[in-house]
Amino acid sequence: MTRARVFVLLLGLLLMGGCSGPYKGFQGETMYTGQTPLLMITPSPPLKVVSSGNTWARVDTDTNLKATASVDYALYGEPDAQGLVRQSGHALVASFSTVDAGWDFAPESFARSNEVYLGAVKINGLEWVEHLLYEDSEGDWVSNMWLNNGRKVPERWIAKRWSRTYFGATRVVVEYREPMPECVEVRYGTKLLGRGSTFSGATSECGSLIRDFEERADRSFEILSSRGLGNVPLASFGAAEQRLTRPQGQPNMNKMVGTARARRVLKAWGDD
Repeated sequence: MTRARVFVLLLGLLLMGGCSGPYKGFQGETMYTGQTPLLMITPSPPLKVVSSGNTWARVDTDTNLKATASVDYALYGEPDAQGLVRQSGHALVASFSTVDAGWDFAPESFARSNEVYLGAVKINGLEWVEHLLYEDSEGDWVSNMWLNNGRKVPERWIAKRWSRTYFGATRVVVEYREPMPECVEVRYGTKLLGRGSTFSGATSECGSLIRDFEERADRSFEILSSRGLGNVPLASFGAAEQRLTRPQGQPNMNKMVGTARARRVLKAWGDD
């Protein structure tokens, strides 16, 4: 074998993850996110993978152009349940394509209009941005996936989200949702306050419902680094045993992942 062929073979093994980490995909209910980032995301019962796949989506930017992102996604729920969806979760890994390498995800510095707060948290040694928010089901990509498969969804969800950005160009989002308690009133902030919202209820019992939700959300997923595990046998995206049909159209990236900005500084490639 020539030196050139040996080099190509070794390069191929490295690109396939022979030394640096597992392929992306699933082992049971656990989602592996691939080379960058090296994560394994496992839902807590009764959540199971009900759909997974890859899609392309357009991302708004700070210019009049749009960026293109590749999105690996997994949707979690109770596969055998009927009627109203009581628990829903999803994980997204969005990365700008090589064609659109001039973009970074905009920093998540301020709560958006549907968010109560942003906070920095550590999950198993990794820093994440934690969001408490609500999401209306109308026009929502996750809600449409449930609806297109015969399930009912609430008019409004209460949700907790964790997001982490790698080298500007890859953002991971993990989110858990339940129907918003009927007693919760949403009050909208002002531009001076960053346009965030607040949740309020007329009784202490209503406040307890929000706190109980947050406790369940905090237990909904286990997120760990998969660094050093090597290759493990994984099912590919789209091969989940229980699958829902994906809705037509693209995810609203502004709502689910965020917006982009022109890259300010060239970053070194690697994993942080």
